[in-house]
Amino acid sequence: MVPGQLLPPTHPSSIDNTRKNAPSSTSSARPITPQKPLSPVPADVDPSTRPTVSVPRSETAANVSKKRQLSDENASPRATSPREDDQGGRVQRRRHDDQRFDLLRQLLSVIERDQVHAKAHDDAVVKLQLERLEFDRELQRERIAFDKAQATKAEKRFEANQEIIHQLLAQLNAVASST
Repeated sequence: MVPGQLLPPTHPSSIDNTRKNAPSSTSSARPITPQKPLSPVPADVDPSTRPTVSVPRSETAANVSKKRQLSDENASPRATSPREDDQGGRVQRRRHDDQRFDLLRQLLSVIERDQVHAKAHDDAVVKLQLERLEFDRELQRERIAFDKAQATKAEKRFEANQEIIHQLLAQLNAVASST
């Protein structure tokens, strides 16, 4: 600290001073009112005759803080040695390599998950195709069995009809020969 320099309000020693002057925590929780008037001009002076202090707009507290912030942003970074630059570059490269590795690992896990899903889908499709093929074969077997049964019935009917026809012809021949 430079002698004669004013401390900012957030400096620890100024905070300690305000704590010393503050009432203890055991006192009532009412707000502290100042003992003297807030106005620097006594109350008996006519307000129209009060001296006015004009602060240029460029020097208001908000503008001063903006100027400080801009000067902090525009300040050149502290000079580093080549060794520190190299070490910082290595740290940054290591961080980038770690990020790339994490991204590649995530990509690989997504690809593996996709392959597992694709294999499961392919297995399900093959299973359905096999079930359909088995169903078609069973249906074809049933059709063949039905067709055989129908053919057997038709053949038996044909043979029965042939037998009836032979009996009728035999009766007709017997009647014709008797006359």
